[in-house]
Amino acid sequence: EERGGLDRWLVHVNPIDREILVLRFVAELEFQEIADIMHMGLSATKMRYKRALDRMREKFSNVTES
Repeated sequence: EERGGLDRWLVHVNPIDREILVLRFVAELEFQEIADIMHMGLSATKMRYKRALDRMREKFSNVTES
């Protein structure tokens, strides 16, 4: 059920950011592991993760406010 809820929100995120979120939340990987898998720098991975979460939070707050 928890994954189903996550899937509903992940449709609002671009594919690269979605993969980062899934690797972090579902696979429970560390940022360095995710960066290695995605062939990205550690800083870029963390920034994409933060921005994706911010977008999801914004979408969620818009839904709960309506």
